Amino acid sequence: MDSDDRFTQGFKAGAALHVGRFRTGTGGRPFWQEAPCPQWCAEQHSDGQMYDDRSHFTDEESVTLSTERFTGSGPSELRLSLWQHYREQEPRLSLHKDDSHGVYLTLPEAIRLSEALAQLATVAIESAGPPTSERPERTLRSAA
Repeated sequence: MDSDDRFTQGFKAGAALHVGRFRTGTGGRPFWQEAPCPQWCAEQHSDGQMYDDRSHFTDEESVTLSTERFTGSGPSELRLSLWQHYREQEPRLSLHKDDSHGVYLTLPEAIRLSEALAQLATVAIESAGPPTSERPERTLRSAA
């Protein structure tokens, strides 16, 4: 009988397969994953994943930034995805430009950012056209 703990057994099994897809836990999950993945998770987890790699994440969404400088491989992109370490209570929104480190926003921060972006875009769209003295002055809400 093997005297290794479950992590060591799983890690060895994953390393032996060279693909990291071995799962010894309940419900076909890796031994370290107590609950099923969130519905949005695109990762294929395995026993052999190191602690820092045990994260749920979505496929990335991207927005081409047409007014940014062209990079060596093409136009700049703003990339967004959900990310959550398996021990965290809720996901965060990962937001980064091209290959930069980027920022992680909590869900309330992401909602506030989306509201501020929508508000600024609405102000710009509504004020399009020639300036007139009859147009009322518009003010933005504070970011509080």
